[in-house]
Amino acid sequence: DLALRGGLWLEPTPAPEGTPYLDNHRIATTLGAGLRLAPFQLDAFYQLHVLLPRARSGGTLHVAGLAIGVDL
Repeated sequence: DLALRGGLWLEPTPAPEGTPYLDNHRIATTLGAGLRLAPFQLDAFYQLHVLLPRARSGGTLHVAGLAIGVDL
């Protein structure tokens, strides 16, 4: 069995512009896949987070992961 997944979201910051808090609006995209070859399972994911620029902060963040499992 093979399962593919993906997503996109926007997370607005609660901190108003001009405050001392370093926070940004964020757009994130995700990709993932899961593979089952009994008794093994393999899951992988990748996320790209883009912090929309503000006066004092901004940038990107990459997150990835891999999980391997065995059904006993």
